[in-house]
Amino acid sequence: MNAFTRRRLWLVSWVALFALFPFAAQAQYYDSFGNFSIGAPSGGLSGDFKRASRFELTQPGTVAQLHAMLDGNGGPASGYQDVSLELYADGNGVPGVKLAQSDVRHIAAGATLGWQDFNIQATPVPAGFYWIAIHSAGTAGGSTAGIVRDYGSGTGNNWYGSPDTFSDGGASPFGAGSSGTGPLTVYASYLSGSFFNVAGRMTVAATPSGGMTANFKRGAKVSVASTERRWSCDRTVPDATDARVNAALSASWAPDP
Repeated sequence: MNAFTRRRLWLVSWVALFALFPFAAQAQYYDSFGNFSIGAPSGGLSGDFKRASRFELTQPGTVAQLHAMLDGNGGPASGYQDVSLELYADGNGVPGVKLAQSDVRHIAAGATLGWQDFNIQATPVPAGFYWIAIHSAGTAGGSTAGIVRDYGSGTGNNWYGSPDTFSDGGASPFGAGSSGTGPLTVYASYLSGSFFNVAGRMTVAATPSGGMTANFKRGAKVSVASTERRWSCDRTVPDATDARVNAALSASWAPDP
């Protein structure tokens, strides 16, 4: 294999890696909002119940992950409890419309305290107040209620909870509930507009449409302010190969017409 072929294989391998793991390659661009103080644990989480705390996002962004400080020391010595996280818009000081639903995590009995990461569909949102909710399962699907404990800090009135069947996801809107002290130890990771821009409406109306008519399409006009794109690559030892790779990437990384 000659040097030119080796360089081509090296370039193709790195481009494929970035295509498969785009956020891993650009993790330094993540910002976050929420509560990072661990505080005191709750009792074992009740089944089919969600609880949320409100936090301010100070700039537009695209939320990509939700995180919660949890352990598995709520009481039962075996089994697991299913947990998911949800992102809600603020509705006059209480959780309103659901914006995103995470995947489900099995938290085993006896699991040590730590951050649990929950993936969601990338969700563009404007600056404002949002609620991050921890939704815990009951006994459906093999889950055991009461295993998981969440954490919280502070004495402010920043906790809102409501019964909600786990198996069909969080209700939207959140629903009537009761308030308590908080906030929960939870946060959201997002990409700011300085790195990841979106076009279109980011707010969700409280009233949905009726059932959609069959064989019909609907659309909305949006404006795009810029077609600029940036490529960022961290290197510890630059050399001539880096220059060739950057030149190849620059040549193929052009704005859409």
